[in-house]
Amino acid sequence: MKKITGSVIVIITLIFVSGCNTAPSSERLLSAHQEYKNKNYPAVIIQLKNLIRDEPQNKEARLLMAKSQYQLGNFLNAEKEFIRSIELGTELEELSHYYINTLYAIEDHIGITNFWEENNSKLTKLSRAEIAPIISLAFLHQTKRKNSFEVATLGKNLAIEIQSPELIMINTAVANSYNQPADIDKTIKELSESCESYPTRWIICNLLGNALFSEKRFNDAAQVLEGILQQKPNHTLLVLKLADSYIKSGNNEKADLYVNELLKKYPDQPFVNLLAASIELRKENFETSLNHINSSMNSGLVTPQAKLIAGIVHYYLGNDEQALYHIQGLRNAFPNNPLITKLYVSLQLRLGDINSIKNAYSESSPSEENSEIFALASLEFLKSGDSKKSTELLQEIDISLIKNQKILNSVSLIKLATGDNSGINDLENSLTALEAELADRNDISKVKILLISSLLANNEK
Repeated sequence: MKKITGSVIVIITLIFVSGCNTAPSSERLLSAHQEYKNKNYPAVIIQLKNLIRDEPQNKEARLLMAKSQYQLGNFLNAEKEFIRSIELGTELEELSHYYINTLYAIEDHIGITNFWEENNSKLTKLSRAEIAPIISLAFLHQTKRKNSFEVATLGKNLAIEIQSPELIMINTAVANSYNQPADIDKTIKELSESCESYPTRWIICNLLGNALFSEKRFNDAAQVLEGILQQKPNHTLLVLKLADSYIKSGNNEKADLYVNELLKKYPDQPFVNLLAASIELRKENFETSLNHINSSMNSGLVTPQAKLIAGIVHYYLGNDEQALYHIQGLRNAFPNNPLITKLYVSLQLRLGDINSIKNAYSESSPSEENSEIFALASLEFLKSGDSKKSTELLQEIDISLIKNQKILNSVSLIKLATGDNSGINDLENSLTALEAELADRNDISKVKILLISSLLANNEK
């Protein structure tokens, strides 16, 4: 009896579902449009899947499906439906804004400019003014600056002609970013005003986020990207950028949240593993960081950032040869980068390779920072008991570039410890300079004490 009852329930359910799907397509479309109006995009997608299955040539259903996927940030699905909608005869006016934004989201910049070159004469002034900022950015991504500027200017002029305050503000912000000399603060201000006034123009907000990121205002960039993510919750590239912003701002808790979410979906994705490696390195989980960076590099992401993380992780794990393998290449490419130089010198100090350190200094551009890094390396040799290497390295360094008083004091002590009494003259010169500059009393006192001690020690000899 139970089996019969169960079968009846299943049959009734199937009849009910079939009955729902046999409703006229116009009614089903009307219902989907209402859900779209209510911003219930997942419900629209569910309804339209059934309708499109029954009527695959229904261009209105395809277009509404594309726009719903777009609203959720499912851009690959949206692109597919937009293309099908165009093939079925949908007017470009109905979809150009959404379609161009979709292509920008998946970074198909060539597709964007091709669309513009083939269709811009067919579009109304309003449509051209709407998509002009994105077209301009797409040309810029292809390093076609002249085309980019021309489209940005056209967009601004069209917006003024049709008297749309929204499009005037947005097109002006993009067009003004080409002004010379560049004024990044003004650009950020104008983009910020546009984003705050018209937050649904998410690509403009994204441009603001990128500008803030480039200025190392990582936390501000993250806040802007959070706002976009609320509109486009499935925009994976945006989540990557957001996680990177939180990592660089030092917000490990937020970064962890987004990177862990990405790892669940894309455990082998190289950039996701790079971000995970950065987080674990900050938390000093070196083994875990190494696993992630190895996964990233084995997948082909052998960027300077990846090499640097690998080098640092191996350095802290004591794998000096592996660390040197990564840092050496970076050192050749970026001979004046302070962090890379410090890592390289630290590794060669561990290995005791004085010649490599001397060569590294000679290959560097003369600067205060480089002289200070290598002077400290000389001090480390002295501390380890190798006064010969300490003196040998010190003789290569242009000490006149050093401004840090503590390091200058150390240089004087190295000289005195290795029998070079010119260290006393250095201390006397430092004291004279400090007194002339009306430096801090404590700094003056320290040099005086060192000088007196050195003079006494020298007299005893």
